[in-house]
Amino acid sequence: MLFIDGSEMGGGGQILRTALSLSSILKTPFTTNNIRLNRPKPGLRPQHLTAVDAVKKISGAQTTNYSIGSLSLNFTPKNITAGDYLFDVSSKVSSAGSVTLIFQTLLPILSFAPHESTLLLKGGTHVLWSPNFHYLNFVFLPAARKMGINSEIILQKIGWYPKGGGAIKSTIKPIKKLKNLKITKRGRLKKIYCLAVASMLPEKILEREKKEAQILFAEHGLDPTVEIKTEDASEPGNMFFIFTEFSNISVGFSSLGKKGKPAEKVVKEAFNDFLSFFLSNAAVEKHLADQLLLYASLANGYSEILTDEITTHILSNIKIIEKFTKTKFSIENNLVSVEGIDFINESLKNL
Repeated sequence: MLFIDGSEMGGGGQILRTALSLSSILKTPFTTNNIRLNRPKPGLRPQHLTAVDAVKKISGAQTTNYSIGSLSLNFTPKNITAGDYLFDVSSKVSSAGSVTLIFQTLLPILSFAPHESTLLLKGGTHVLWSPNFHYLNFVFLPAARKMGINSEIILQKIGWYPKGGGAIKSTIKPIKKLKNLKITKRGRLKKIYCLAVASMLPEKILEREKKEAQILFAEHGLDPTVEIKTEDASEPGNMFFIFTEFSNISVGFSSLGKKGKPAEKVVKEAFNDFLSFFLSNAAVEKHLADQLLLYASLANGYSEILTDEITTHILSNIKIIEKFTKTKFSIENNLVSVEGIDFINESLKNL
């Protein structure tokens, strides 16, 4: 059984999510303490609790008792079971717990299940400190598909921070193995697409965001497509999303609106993140690079990802991945590389 100190390297929830995914795939039990010890609200929060419940059900794991606020967990997985699953963050507490982070925890596990699975996840689809649905759909999943992942995702209802009330549905087909990924150049710029989306708010807010985006991009000689859209939701909410497609990779940047936050500021936050990446020589944006590390460690072959920043999040994720897979990552001038272990889906290897 591996031991994991959940307070190391910033002590975020990603440590637990990565451990749950790899533990289930590799059938390696682990014990962890000090879960999210350095966060304002330490221990398991609703989305982490839902993730543990979900992975426990899918992998048939045995665990110690846990609840919201728990700082420790023992986790011993058995076999991954495909199926049609429903997991609801709001059943734990009325909050916008991130369903996208739960999806990213379950996706690699169910990709190594013996049969196709469906997921219905209810809670927050567009919340703080996590990738939103649009990022998953336009950025993360296309990159994961390059490595062999076979999954689709749809937005059934948008769920804004802080209450949630949204839902996403996904199909996940089993794969035999993962491919390596080498992206050290982003390639030529193909298109920039911006989306201003809101629920239960005046349309003039979206029009202001569209105008601000056109002004900011024009200052740098860029002419994006800017769309405005209203979505049904249980409460008011707003997001501005920038999707940039290059010939080798796509990246995305977004900002959430809130009461008292000017529409122009919402756009500028997302635009500043975009511009910082655009003016760099990086191929893969730092959040996406972080999210692909687990897949690279399990892949067949040598992966290289040139990112714009080596974050504490990336370093902590690498440390957990190395514990489970015994791989060794290399980092040099923002180039992250690793030789994958070529993990085989035992239930499919004779096909």
